[in-house]
Amino acid sequence: MLGRDGFDTFFGDFETFKYAELGWARSRKERLTHKVNVALWQQDERETAGVDETWGLALTGTWGTGPYQPFCRAGWSDGSAALARWHLGAGLGRQGFCKSELFGVGLAVDDIHGSLRASRSGPARCSTGSKSPTSSR
Repeated sequence: MLGRDGFDTFFGDFETFKYAELGWARSRKERLTHKVNVALWQQDERETAGVDETWGLALTGTWGTGPYQPFCRAGWSDGSAALARWHLGAGLGRQGFCKSELFGVGLAVDDIHGSLRASRSGPARCSTGSKSPTSSR
């Protein structure tokens, strides 16, 4: 539940976060396994919190072949509100015994405002009914 301050910043200061995403999939049936997405976001300046106006762009793609599901993600931001200035990540998932299970590993490199940071994940397991490794993150 929003506190009174949340309403004040929206209606009084009009500090907002905006997000738009556009995606393409090869077919409706393959919308979780063969897709690319681009997202654009923007956050207003928050004077009381000392946060500059920030915006960013993110690209995500996955293209499954048989039981394997390679995926990649890239993002860029301008401003102090985002955790990282840029992000590159890639990985590979493999379908489990059930079609709703996906096991995978990934590697990511981030620029945390001038400081490079690499991270890896895996093995990971996603069994939410989605075949997309990007939805488990």
